[in-house]
Amino acid sequence: MPRLLLLFIACTGCRSCGAPSATNSDSTPTDSVDTAETGETGDTGETGDTGPEPLCPQPEVEPNDHKTDASPITMTWWACGAFDDPDENDWDHLSFAVERGDAVSDTWIEIDVDALNRASVADPELIVYGPVDDGFLVEDFDRETDPYVVFPVSDDGEFTLALYDKYAGSGPDYGWFLRVLEGKQPLEWDLEEVEPNDTLGDGLVALVDGERVYGVCSDAFDLDWFVFEPQPDQPYVTLSIMANNLGSPLDARLAIYNSLGTKLEVATQGIGDTYDKDPVVSVPVDPEETYYVSVRVESDESTQVGGSAFWYVLDVAITDEDTTG
Repeated sequence: MPRLLLLFIACTGCRSCGAPSATNSDSTPTDSVDTAETGETGDTGETGDTGPEPLCPQPEVEPNDHKTDASPITMTWWACGAFDDPDENDWDHLSFAVERGDAVSDTWIEIDVDALNRASVADPELIVYGPVDDGFLVEDFDRETDPYVVFPVSDDGEFTLALYDKYAGSGPDYGWFLRVLEGKQPLEWDLEEVEPNDTLGDGLVALVDGERVYGVCSDAFDLDWFVFEPQPDQPYVTLSIMANNLGSPLDARLAIYNSLGTKLEVATQGIGDTYDKDPVVSVPVDPEETYYVSVRVESDESTQVGGSAFWYVLDVAITDEDTTG
């Protein structure tokens, strides 16, 4: 029996919980399920054979191999399909529209791809194309095989999603589910970066113990600088990036320098974990010194194009010792 037929087993992963089931009429849009057509049986009222119900409220519509043929989907409802083209590497394209209305603050969009938790053998890759930025690849940095991304949107517009199997797998077992939600801001912050901050100079945001600063790596070469001036009772400063673990596509590089421009510490990952793409640095500080902190995309990652989706929050903490070990 093809494994795709097992996709309705109860959810086993945290991001899949609460997913609508195609067999539950209360969770299925009225325009997404074929209603039974009345058979030509006179006055008996019998109905004809309508075939199996769809696996989800929004099954993909082929052909959708190119951006121009993307299947439109509605946010909130699950979409589904399969990489099932034996002749080539099957790409499935979907599109959705964001309408912000009178919203003043950014709208946060959450895209959740679900295959592993639904007994699929697919290893999906996801590319997101926005109305302004170039497309960006959502890496599966969280050690799973299902992409997940959360990013802010400032304007109305249409997005296109491209799904394909990382290893060009194909067949009925290579199914996928995908859902787009209007989410909430992933965490709180105290300040936002102030552009231009690509070079050292006056006007840089000052980092303070216990505060969080929000920033965006707007392109692959965007370098965000901050300044830190320690107090006498501040022996160590620990700087942490919060981004990828919360759904940002950013793979960040974090560095701290002294007033002479000497690099004291640089990190591209979490503490002792090569899979954790949110870097942490911890260094002893001199109250007589001024320190500079930089954040940018990790240059070794060719997929890190930057853009409005590549957000981060820089957390500042004063500690008694080096917390990175």
